[in-house]
Amino acid sequence: MADVKNLVPPSGSHSVIAAALALAVFLSLPAGLAAAGAPEAFRFEKLNRAYSDFVEELAPIGEEGMSIQLTSPSQTMILRDHRIRLSPLGPAKDGAFSGEVELDIQGKGALIADVVMGPIVRQLTDEIVVPPQTLRLAGKVRIRRVADGYEITPDQLPSRIEVAVQSRTINQILAL
Repeated sequence: MADVKNLVPPSGSHSVIAAALALAVFLSLPAGLAAAGAPEAFRFEKLNRAYSDFVEELAPIGEEGMSIQLTSPSQTMILRDHRIRLSPLGPAKDGAFSGEVELDIQGKGALIADVVMGPIVRQLTDEIVVPPQTLRLAGKVRIRRVADGYEITPDQLPSRIEVAVQSRTINQILAL
């Protein structure tokens, strides 16, 4: 099996886990966090669980004369543990925070690759494995208290997230 780094844009259906984690974190913030001034660390045990079938179609890959359309009809990602750190960036009233989320993950899923290379057309299927690894994501957000919780506005998020995967299909594509 090949070990590769898969670059996943943190947008759309790819960010389901990250969005759920961020929402749970910020909805649970203590009212005095912004006034504290020091970094705060959070963990939410209920978030450490399996997440299933959160993505179907991945962004196509292609250049002149070649294209690869990837789909994943089923997958499971296990969030084994996580750590969240938030640090106020300025006065308490503006609600600006820098933050870091560490996610300990592993998982697996079905992969279908429709490959077109000039006259060669192939459909490859495989089960991919996401070996145990830790993802580190840093960003900046604004948090504002509203009547029924908190409103979170991202100011800066990673443009991509690297996830290591193992796949025989990737070896087959590279051999074409």
